Amino acid sequence: MKRTIAIALAIVLVSFVFVSCSSGAAGKYVVKSVNGEDASGLISEYGLSSLEEFMTVELKADGSATVSVMGESNTGNWKQEGDKIKITIEGDTEEFTLKGNELSVSMDGEDIVLVKK
Repeated sequence: MKRTIAIALAIVLVSFVFVSCSSGAAGKYVVKSVNGEDASGLISEYGLSSLEEFMTVELKADGSATVSVMGESNTGNWKQEGDKIKITIEGDTEEFTLKGNELSVSMDGEDIVLVKK
């Protein structure tokens, strides 16, 4: 009986750890820099009212993701493996690196850093 309770408790604790880890990265991220340069210049370059209009990544605790670039939004799923965040949309997967409150990715020759809002 004690062994059954110990196993059940271990399963609950492991489940809690996985839920905590996967939702810890959850949140909305806004572009911070492109190729090492502050992204604030994109506002005037593209006639935007904010950087949120240029690019955002939203990771929800339920594992769904929305990536918006210049007014076009696509939804998919995300999962975390260590410091890697993999976002899959329509069968295509991009791998981001999570460091503190920042996500970074190299995409189409551009190095992009997003910061959690």
